[in-house]
Amino acid sequence: MKCANISSVSGFRPQPNNIAYVAAKHGVVGMTKVAAMENGPFNIRVNSLLQVQ
Repeated sequence: MKCANISSVSGFRPQPNNIAYVAAKHGVVGMTKVAAMENGPFNIRVNSLLQVQ
């Protein structure tokens, strides 16, 4: 099984004057990492797709 979350590069490289968007995308990246660790033993792949501008 596979799970994909949509995030943004802003989750890794924040930009000024965009605090709510950066916080939300950073949360998606963190949630994806934890979900991957927790579900890996059950052969469930969890990834995050990042939009590059």
